[in-house]
Amino acid sequence: MVSSVGAAEQKQPGNILSKWWRAIPVFGIVVHLVFLVSLRTHWLDPFFDDSMHRFGPGGDFFSLYAAGVRARQGLSVYLTSGHVAGVPYAYPFRYAPLVAYTLALALSALPAIKAYGVWLILCELALLRNIRITLEAAPSARAGAIATGMWLCFTPYYLELYVGQFTFLTASLVFWAFLAWRKAEAGGKAGASEGRWGDLFWAGAVWLKMMPVLFLPILLLRGRGKSAFLTLLVLLATSALYFNHFPPDWRTFLLTNLDAHPASHAGNQGLMALLYAIAHGEMASYLLLRTLAIVVVGAMLLPL
Repeated sequence: MVSSVGAAEQKQPGNILSKWWRAIPVFGIVVHLVFLVSLRTHWLDPFFDDSMHRFGPGGDFFSLYAAGVRARQGLSVYLTSGHVAGVPYAYPFRYAPLVAYTLALALSALPAIKAYGVWLILCELALLRNIRITLEAAPSARAGAIATGMWLCFTPYYLELYVGQFTFLTASLVFWAFLAWRKAEAGGKAGASEGRWGDLFWAGAVWLKMMPVLFLPILLLRGRGKSAFLTLLVLLATSALYFNHFPPDWRTFLLTNLDAHPASHAGNQGLMALLYAIAHGEMASYLLLRTLAIVVVGAMLLPL
């Protein structure tokens, strides 16, 4: 009996160490709380370009909010200069008119700072959903714990909250769409319902920020052509209505979004600016590298 107890005690440290991964979500929660507290204390600001060299907290979000204010006033949403009453500061609005007359219009019913707070809550809720569905899809408890830590410790997410960007929510919607489509393709009673939810998630991502249109070939390969067509039809129809009412804004929209030269400022590069540097500023080489990057990302998404 004594020898068996001693053997169990000798194995105990090893058993504890073998469960190291259980501490990862706890560590992630601590790191994430630091992110949230830093939005008020600005501890982490020196580590990010945008928080040091551009507008203050909510700068990107207030471009959306300002568009909602101007939509409410019946004015052009593509303001390139001047000040919008009630908005601390804002970059020029560059997204589709549809988001200005839906999400932005709704948020503009609140004071700017409160609306920014609502946006932060929406991002946090999206993060929680990402963690939940990641845990559901994880092949093991260990993999789920590690993935949870990755979600919580993802440092660019702090900057996403700081500037009030829309990329995280857009990417989350695309993530949800692909997972829903995978469930739909697996069949079962909930297959059709999951497919429709996937279509709605992807539509929301496209209407919020048009980047997911790049995944259109993947949708066609997965047999989602009808939903893709309806999504783009709504986007194009609402844009046509707006630009017919404000014709000069069409040129502003194109110049803002279709400039082939990648933006870089104060050392903030990003993938496209890096590819442009690798191409030594030659547009033909840069466009080739950019196309290859898009193809690689698309190929990585095909198995989803």
